[in-house]
Amino acid sequence: MFFIHLPSFIPHLGFIEKIEEGFPDIVYRNGLIYFQVSFPEPTLDLFINNWRFDLVILKKQKVWVNDFHLKTLFTQPHKFIQKGKTDLPANILDDFIELFLAGYNKGLKGFEKELGITYVSLPIEDKLSTLLQLVEDNLHHVRFNGRSDPEYVFALGYVQACLVLACKEYNIYRPLVKEEPEKIISKDKRTQGGQANEQSCADRGQVYKIPLYHSLEEILTIWLSLLDFHESAYFRTSSYYKSGIEIIKVLGMMFKNPSSENEAILPDVAPILQQLPPGDYKKLLNLLMHVTYRLNQASATEKVTLDKYGEVLKRTFSCYSDIAVENLVKDFTRHTKQTSEALRKLPSNTYGHRAYQALKKIRGYSV
Repeated sequence: MFFIHLPSFIPHLGFIEKIEEGFPDIVYRNGLIYFQVSFPEPTLDLFINNWRFDLVILKKQKVWVNDFHLKTLFTQPHKFIQKGKTDLPANILDDFIELFLAGYNKGLKGFEKELGITYVSLPIEDKLSTLLQLVEDNLHHVRFNGRSDPEYVFALGYVQACLVLACKEYNIYRPLVKEEPEKIISKDKRTQGGQANEQSCADRGQVYKIPLYHSLEEILTIWLSLLDFHESAYFRTSSYYKSGIEIIKVLGMMFKNPSSENEAILPDVAPILQQLPPGDYKKLLNLLMHVTYRLNQASATEKVTLDKYGEVLKRTFSCYSDIAVENLVKDFTRHTKQTSEALRKLPSNTYGHRAYQALKKIRGYSV
């Protein structure tokens, strides 16, 4: 059961009646009845896979919302009034936004606790079931009904943030269990978040890929740090990858499934040179590839030399274009402690911090 700690929310039933009185209702100028207008609700699978959220900016913060009325309040507040009044006082809207953001930010940090301590160790199929249950139980609860009492608004923001992260997480893992993994491979020569000038390195089938024997779930957890590691000033770079699908594709360029019997399927993607922005990408990529090498060697039936990992890394990322493989390999562990420390200091709701939580269990990477 989810969100049982929220005083104004009952799992499976939704938001309860007001706990505190004296807070005004916010209604449309044309009447409260418009909150009861039924908008067609997409199926669960359609909702998740099509990212049915709208981006709004609240006090310079990006927030994703899926409720029509909530989005309208945030973007077109002139359409609302305080019930019994002729306008919507600015202080009421400001208080609403402050409370919603407080709940939203709390939800971003509390999402993993909602999933439970066993979630990280679950196989991918069970992860997907857990995420689907969270979304299905609470999708219809994230509906603004005009209330402005603090407990309700805070809980509304909290549940909204968890719903956003659940859908994001689902979209990362879902392609790994498809029977036809090639469906997620873009026909474009660029990754979704990449820039132009990326070149196909070679035809598929003629390029060596390292067999990946270790758990794909654990490898992916570590490599997902590429999504937000740039939030640490230590790396002095900007965002390049935007979604987990892109990271999965990059892994598919470098590694292959040693057996089709694997539960988690790594897509077979033709290598494409990743033209990365300026910065210290090498520090993180060196760490990621060296960790992958260590984990894979412990599980592999076919041993692969560290030089091969260096060759694959060099052909995949532009930041290694002027570095010989032998020197690249020597630098694999040069910045291990500093890089691990930078990931550790990232906010707990980031993929970078989650990667560190996995790294610290491996000897030599805990700080």
